[in-house]
Amino acid sequence: MRDTTTVNASHIINSWYIQSWIGTPPKPFYLLVDSGAPNLSIESTLAPKEKQGDSPMYDPSQSSTAQQLLGYTYSECYGSGYCDNGVVHTDVFTIGHVGLTNIPLLVRTNNNERATGIRTGNLGMNFDKRGMTTSPHKLPTYFESLIPFLDAPVWTVDWHASPRTGQFQFGYIDSSKYVGDIAYGFVVTQDHEWVIEVQSVQAGYDDADLNKVKFRVMLDTGTGGGTISREIADLY
Repeated sequence: MRDTTTVNASHIINSWYIQSWIGTPPKPFYLLVDSGAPNLSIESTLAPKEKQGDSPMYDPSQSSTAQQLLGYTYSECYGSGYCDNGVVHTDVFTIGHVGLTNIPLLVRTNNNERATGIRTGNLGMNFDKRGMTTSPHKLPTYFESLIPFLDAPVWTVDWHASPRTGQFQFGYIDSSKYVGDIAYGFVVTQDHEWVIEVQSVQAGYDDADLNKVKFRVMLDTGTGGGTISREIADLY
């Protein structure tokens, strides 16, 4: 049976988080939904005390369905400069009302910066068919594991800067979220991230000239910033 699900997003310090449930019994954790990364990784009690912050931490020993994949390790770094590494467990992972068993979790045992606040980890949502950054073999990403259970192999984002509310929807496109027709463009494969090519830009009012300026944009839900070239900025 295929399914769909909708998850409310919380906007905290310029980033969007969703609540997930991990383990048996299930415990809640807030994860950053990151379309710019492949890994599903989480802070854990397996890290030394001096590496633990005040964020909620996953404890595999408290879940009856947690299983370590012996011999598997991982390492990752992000554009912010944060790096971590650790081991791999499988467990029950739920977002919305869709729960999957035996999902690989990258369990952090070391990092270069202690985590603070509500964020517990990253839910990577890029489309890297090679899988997550695990060794000795690449394990499938969460979205790759989820696709067989969805009505359609899609996920969508609905964010509102004011008020700061939003949703992630998995498996369908909600027609109530937009007016008119959706314009589709090809994804330009670049390091397995969601990159599109823009053909032209219109800056200003509706009657402003359409400027033919070709450039590529990475759609990254894991960062709160955005950059454009000087050429594009000068159009404004």
